Amino acid sequence: MKNPQWVTLHVRPQFERIIAHHLQKRNVEYYLPMCQTTHAGHESKDPLFPGHVFCKCDTAMRATISGIPGVLAIIRPANGMDAVFAKQIRDLQTIVNSGLEYKALRFQTNSKPVIVASGALRGVRGFFVKSGQESKIVVGLDSIRRAVAVPMNHTPGDCFQGEVLRFIPAKTLATAGPETSS
Repeated sequence: MKNPQWVTLHVRPQFERIIAHHLQKRNVEYYLPMCQTTHAGHESKDPLFPGHVFCKCDTAMRATISGIPGVLAIIRPANGMDAVFAKQIRDLQTIVNSGLEYKALRFQTNSKPVIVASGALRGVRGFFVKSGQESKIVVGLDSIRRAVAVPMNHTPGDCFQGEVLRFIPAKTLATAGPETSS
């Protein structure tokens, strides 16, 4: 593949795993984040963002991918936002693999931008959201207007579960490419 970029596949309901299987058979890098859910006392792993699968492909591969049964649309990041979307996918992978509690929610950017300076979420960029006694770090995915939140017990500058948060200027967050700090 020449210059593959992350895209979002909008898929039929309940087809996320089928699409992931088709991508795997075609040797296409994909990401289907899952979350633990409980229905009627039975635990299962379900897609974190129902109706969406992320994959890395180039322009030539898009026609093949759009032909997979169940793929409704391929959603590309806005012009010039490929690096930001790739960072959002890496941050999402970091959160899901961290072992910390997380959940999906609506996209929101009306809070202070932060970057996690240390711990399991080191390098994750998002927003610090406080509502009453509840605080969380929210990482948004622009392409689907959804977000993932990690609950926390402290405010930026303090540690929570080994994490140190720092406020960052909003323009730095908006133009963020790959994390380069040590």
